[in-house]
Amino acid sequence: TYTLASPDGRLQTTVAAGEELTYDIVRDGRTLLEASPVAMTLENGAVWGTAPRVAKASRTSADRWIASPFYRADSIRENYNALTIRMKGGWSVEFRAYDDGVAYRFVSNARKPFHVVNECVEYRFPEDFQATVPYVRSGKDGDWDSQYFNSFENIYTVAPLSQLNPGRLAFLPLAVDAGEGVPLCLSESDLC
Repeated sequence: TYTLASPDGRLQTTVAAGEELTYDIVRDGRTLLEASPVAMTLENGAVWGTAPRVAKASRTSADRWIASPFYRADSIRENYNALTIRMKGGWSVEFRAYDDGVAYRFVSNARKPFHVVNECVEYRFPEDFQATVPYVRSGKDGDWDSQYFNSFENIYTVAPLSQLNPGRLAFLPLAVDAGEGVPLCLSESDLC
């Protein structure tokens, strides 16, 4: 088990590598996300995140300015603390804690290309928070192939997490109101 805090110390994540790889999110002592498993399945059948075997853990920090030619400011501050856990089997997982968020990514040491067939994260919230989700418009509930033809434009649905439709695909971001003025935004980045 490893704990990582944001530079200001208000946001914290605990990463556990047991039967599964999990992380949580705590802000000012309040749990926003309970231990939630993450995993990635490769075409060769390897699963990163199930029964991970830790080889080494290391920590780094960054506090720098990045040029931003297409944003309203000419540069943005990148300030985070990072935890990289190298696993036996040639892969690692890196977690970053920023003052306003937590991120993770899988990293491969492989020299040859490989295919990812599935990435899974199971978000476990401590309460039935209100969510704002953009479902895809086309296709039938439960028929995933029919839902893939989408313009990624839609009206957002607002409902408690327990009332979200498990038969509909949705696209990101997913916004979750954790109450007490704390919004959560689930998204992804750096897609190829």
